[in-house]
Amino acid sequence: MCRLIFLLLFPFFCGALSCEGALEKPVLVFDYGGVLSTVDKEGVKAFIQEKLGISREETHLLMQALRKERKKSKDEGVAWKKAARSRGLILPDNWVSDLDERILASVQRRPHMMELVEDLKERGFQVALLSNISKREAEYVRRLGFYEPFHPVLLSCQTGVSKPHPHAFKLLLKCLKVPANQVIFIDDQEQNIQAAQLLGIDGIQFVSYEQLKESLVLRLRPIHKQPEASGFRLSQSHAIRRS
Repeated sequence: MCRLIFLLLFPFFCGALSCEGALEKPVLVFDYGGVLSTVDKEGVKAFIQEKLGISREETHLLMQALRKERKKSKDEGVAWKKAARSRGLILPDNWVSDLDERILASVQRRPHMMELVEDLKERGFQVALLSNISKREAEYVRRLGFYEPFHPVLLSCQTGVSKPHPHAFKLLLKCLKVPANQVIFIDDQEQNIQAAQLLGIDGIQFVSYEQLKESLVLRLRPIHKQPEASGFRLSQSHAIRRS
């Protein structure tokens, strides 16, 4: 099992610096989908095609009908039955539960990212989560235990406001109880990063684990420019230890 030792990630930053003018540790806020995890959407679509015996195009039309029915009914089974009926389809027995299991199997943690989160926590950083997600999708993620490392966990299906609306970030700051300039927000969507920056929150648009690691180091390096007597030195190692 891979165990990330993020040596470059501020080993000397395990507490707030006490010297005059020093900065507090930032709170790191992560998006979920696209940053911490990936979903095999094509695999789910292929499952639907195979089980219902329909084409890719028909699957697309079925999903459009399902989205409309979900707005009318909170019962997933009812929404599926009405969507299928509108397309002249009959669903197999236990369709919703079988599909749920396939969706759960399609959610995969992005390599190294959860290890990074855990390493940050061990070093005393607060890690939070701000995610646009439906109630149903959130339940999948919760069942997998992916929300456990984060506090607070702010989900659009619970707060009623989605990124990039400014209120989503204002609510985040209210919950964190820190000024905007002490928050680093990580998201894969440029529009969300820009919205956060308008409120004074530092933002990193996620592309890859390596890119994020470099971006975090660049942002925190100036904080470590303290006299050598303070005992803080910037490591140049990017090592990953496997055990």
